[in-house]
Amino acid sequence: MRGDTLEKYMLNCRPEFDKAQYWNSYDYIKYIKESSKKFTDTLGKGK
Repeated sequence: MRGDTLEKYMLNCRPEFDKAQYWNSYDYIKYIKESSKKFTDTLGKGK
């Protein structure tokens, strides 16, 4: 992702602090992979 798409992803898919504060590296990577897949799958579709 680049430009506006990346910015939209970062704003819309940011995890809540309460969840993320106890995550380790594996949890961060897993979250990024899953949320970016879900985000890109719905990019072309109207919400």
